[in-house]
Formats: sequence, C-alpha cells, structure tokens
Amino acid sequence: MDFSCTNQTTLTVSTKYTLNITTNYLYNENVYVWIYYNNDGVLQSGEQIMTSLNILTTHTLNFTPPTSGVVLNTPLRMRVMDEYYAYTVTSPCQNLNYGQSEDYTVRFQPNIIAPNANFSFTSNSCSGIANFSDLSTNNPTSWLWNFGDSNASGSQNPSHTYTASGTYTVTLIASNAYGSSFYTQTVTVNPLVFSIGATGAFNVGQNITFTTSLTGGSSYVWNFGDGVFAGSQTAIHSYTAAGTYTVQLTILSGSCANSQTMVITVAGPLNVALTMKNNSEFSVFPNPFNESVNIKIALKSSSKISSGL
Repeated sequence: MDFSCTNQTTLTVSTKYTLNITTNYLYNENVYVWIYYNNDGVLQSGEQIMTSLNILTTHTLNFTPPTSGVVLNTPLRMRVMDEYYAYTVTSPCQNLNYGQSEDYTVRFQPNIIAPNANFSFTSNSCSGIANFSDLSTNNPTSWLWNFGDSNASGSQNPSHTYTASGTYTVTLIASNAYGSSFYTQTVTVNPLVFSIGATGAFNVGQNITFTTSLTGGSSYVWNFGDGVFAGSQTAIHSYTAAGTYTVQLTILSGSCANSQTMVITVAGPLNVALTMKNNSEFSVFPNPFNESVNIKIALKSSSKISSGL
C-alpha cells in the first residue's frame, strides 16, 4: 500500500529517533524497514534499518539517521514490510506470503543545532578509576571534560583515576559548529592508593627495610619475590641469593584491596677487607656507615679492645 502522499514526516540527521510498528495481535510476525537514503531507488548497504523477528504486536527500533550518504530536503521512500514469522524477507521487492508492504515519505534536514551534552559513567571506588561514555546528541565534534580535581580531558570517552577520596563534580562540554552545551554529574570514590619503598644495603645477607605510605590498613601482605612473605606494615627482609626480585605489597582496608609492586636488584655479599696495623689496630672496608656489619674477633689471650666505625 502506498501512503507516501498522505503519511510524511521530517527528521534531522544525527538525531536519535524511536520507530514503533504495530502488527497483528493474533500471531507473531517479522518486520523489515528500508529507507532509500540516497534516492536512487536501489537498496544499498546500510539502508535496511530494521529487522524485527518473531514478535507479537509491537516492533520497536531506536535509530539515528546518518550524516553522510543522505539526500537532504527531498522526499525519500521508507518501505515497511511485515510477514508471518515462519517466512523470511530478503528484499524490499519480494512477494509476500501472508504479510503486506507499505510505503511512506521521509524528508531529512541537516543538523544545525548545538549538541545536547550528556554522559554516563562507571567507577571503581577502591581503585579510583572512572570510565566516562559520551551520550551527547546533535553531532558534537569536540568534547571537554572537567573531572573536578583540577584535571581535564579532550577525549570523547575518557578514563580518569582519582587519587584521593571524595565526591567530585564532573562536567562535560560538548560542542560543534553551531554551539555547545554542558552536563554535570557527581562521582564518589574512596581509592586505596599508596606507594612502597625500600632502603638498606641491597646485598645478600643484608637487611632491607620495606615501607609503605599507607597507614591504618586492616591487613598488609608483603611478597618479597623469593618465596618469603611478611604481614606487617613495615617489613625487614634479607635475601640469600643475588638477583632481581619483584616485591609486592597487598593492603586490605575496609572493603577495598589493592597491590603495588617494585623491582629491586640484590648484589652478592659485601666484600669486607680487614687491614692490620702493627698487630694493634685494624680497619674494615668498605665502611658500613648506614648499615650494620657483624665482625667476629677471636682472641687467644685476654686483651683490651677498642673499636670505632
């Protein structure tokens, strides 16, 4: 049936629309919709906008007319076909078994209005990571995000990591050649963020002190990378073999857990040289000015000993 003269509508490209088609309420049907965007009368790839299969009564489509390949301000044919669910339609010119074909007229106008800014997000409170998705309409061409912590981004769909707990007001400004608009939402995070460090003599047999910037955690687990673990906030560990080790600290605080790693290189044992002078004094090299070195002296007879480091 041809309704192209009596049923007409005007749509704006790059704008989201909802198309609802009602069919027979007694049995399920398939619905197919084409729009001849380029007005050449030949079905092109992308011109079939709807395939709704085996649905009773109401068929719904959310679609956005493209900005390219569309003839503007010209009557274009929209063909709607329905068929009993057991039969498949593959062409807008196909003969139908139990369904029908209807034609309507659609005109498309250019989008010359400013964007309507909008976005959604997901966030992980423990890590402080928030992922933002642009939902702006009316064809924005640029985006400016303000994350509320003095950081910003010009990406369309950015990710951002918050390093401090709090509630942040996030603003998106979406723009095109015809103007701009903004939209805001709040993000609340409680990130478990910390750093780790190590000090000491990085030699076999020497104590290395491992520390973290986070206090007040409910659980601390150090993995020194050599099969040894410790469960304190600050840990002291010595290695029995030279090598490169990945040290990991996992902290549990409330419902959050997070881990940080660092790589250290442990050299071989300290080479300590002992020099005797006149059998009455000796020197030890290198001088362990910030670490301890155990020096054992065996005396054959009683003597008075004085030492200085």
